[in-house]
Amino acid sequence: WLDFYSLASEGGSIYCLKNLTLDQFGECGSSQLVEGGFKRELTLTRVSEDEAVAVTVITWWDDGSQQFESKLETALRQWERE
Repeated sequence: WLDFYSLASEGGSIYCLKNLTLDQFGECGSSQLVEGGFKRELTLTRVSEDEAVAVTVITWWDDGSQQFESKLETALRQWERE
């Protein structure tokens, strides 16, 4: 499980997800149980060198067929492209 996740980009930005686990999204997101799976909503905070902050909310469907880490990595890649 990922308790903390961060990565650096070419622009010097840092993406931080704190207290993030499958059962408890902590400060970063929420998980809503719906029929057939979970609707997961993740809040990503981007902090750049000039201290500008951008917050992005990503929502995705999780039917339990993949590991949570894979869903998170996919969401992060999608976020990086935006």
